[in-house]
Parts: sequence; C-alpha cells; structure tokens
Amino acid sequence: MKKQVRILAVFLICAIILTAFSGCESNEIKTMLKEFETSCRNLDVRGMLACFNPTISDPILTLMTVLGVDDTSELLNNVTPMLNNFGNLGVSAEEFFSSITITTQKFDYGKDETNCDVTVEITYGDQRSVAAVVSCIKTQGKWYISNIAF
Repeated sequence: MKKQVRILAVFLICAIILTAFSGCESNEIKTMLKEFETSCRNLDVRGMLACFNPTISDPILTLMTVLGVDDTSELLNNVTPMLNNFGNLGVSAEEFFSSITITTQKFDYGKDETNCDVTVEITYGDQRSVAAVVSCIKTQGKWYISNIAF
C-alpha cells in the first residue's frame, strides 16, 4: 500500500511541475502578445516588428535604418492607405491597429515545445471581432510571432 501511495505521489508531483512549466510558457506568450497589442495601439512599427521572429523583422528593421526611416508612425500612415479595408475586416489598417485587443483562447504546443499555435480573438474598430491563429516560435529562449492567419 505504501508503495502505491509513493507512486501516486510521484505522478502528482510530476503533473504539478509539468503544469507549472506549461503555464510559464503560456504567460511568456501572453506577455509578448500584449507587447504586440500595445505597439499596434500606439502605431509603433518598430515595437510591432520586435514581436516578430528576427528572421522576419531584422531585414525590415535594417532596411528602415538604411532608408533613414525614423518616424515609424509616418511609415505606417504611408503604408495604411495601400491596405485600405485591411483584408476582409472592413476597416482601414490604421483603425484596425489603433483599436486592436487580443484575447488568447487556446495554446497548441508542438512536440518540441518551441512552436505554439495560439487561437485568439481580435477585437477592433467598433467592437468587431475576428478569430485568428497566431503561430509563435521560441528562438534563443524568447517567444516571437512567426505568422498570423485570419
């Protein structure tokens, strides 16, 4: 009987530890998505790009530096007219970004725990919402956005 209790105790401890670690990963992703949301609301392109995988963001940031783009709000203002009616969302990109709220719903981790598809609800504009999947990747110990699919 004591052996069964010990085995059960070991399994419970392992379950608690695994749950705690998976919660940490989710919290890191939530924090990164909150940083992305804040950068969007502030129309801070550099802040938005900092949340993306460096293989995506670094070339863009380098190009911005080479071209002398310091005012990222000006860059976004120049780009957003080309994105009018941002996808099928029915609002301009500027309105979308400046009013965005991201609510995480589900975390689906890959086998190696360095990839995670996060199901989110994105609220924007006059309280419209759209479901999306934000694919995240862990690179050098930090979580980044690698794709957003609406």
